Amino acid sequence: YQEVKTDFLICESTFALPIFNWDSTNKIVDQIVNWVNQSPNMTSILFCYSLGKAQRLLNLLKNKALKKIYVHNNIKKINDVYIKQGIDLKDEAKIDKNIKPKEYQGSLILMPPSQNKVDLLKGFGDFQTAFASGWMLIRALKNRSGYDKGFPISDHADWNGLITTIKSSQAKKVFLDHGNGENLARYLRSKENLDIESFSSN
Repeated sequence: YQEVKTDFLICESTFALPIFNWDSTNKIVDQIVNWVNQSPNMTSILFCYSLGKAQRLLNLLKNKALKKIYVHNNIKKINDVYIKQGIDLKDEAKIDKNIKPKEYQGSLILMPPSQNKVDLLKGFGDFQTAFASGWMLIRALKNRSGYDKGFPISDHADWNGLITTIKSSQAKKVFLDHGNGENLARYLRSKENLDIESFSSN
């Protein structure tokens, strides 16, 4: 991480609300490990985006005490690209229709959200599901999503991270794009007297 000073800053603001403040990554990863290991007779299915999030999770989980990790084919294809590029990423086993459901018990499976289909998941026997996303901090959204558990881990900056980055840039003009930019813009106009505006408000 390196701070950069600039005159103009264009900044994404996906999680630009005070509710979004991430716990330490290690804490969330330990929660994932405990979630899996506390249900040794079930298959634990963690939904995450195939590009970026899955690889980050695999890297964070590679030295943890888990029986085994499997990945969906879509994730495996991207993993292979990472590995071919020389990126240090553990090559996990791909889920396979020839593997008996009982063999998955006590293991963790990473799957893209598009595969959250009851008919498909039944093939894993008794299972529990979770979603790894910053959106899981919103309880109502987590409840509506149908997952058994939500792990708020994100590759986006949280509220405090956005404010710190914007202030440290010393930009004369700041543009916010995506998400809840107008809320953050309003806050920084009043608290820091910044010249800031949100594209998403137009």
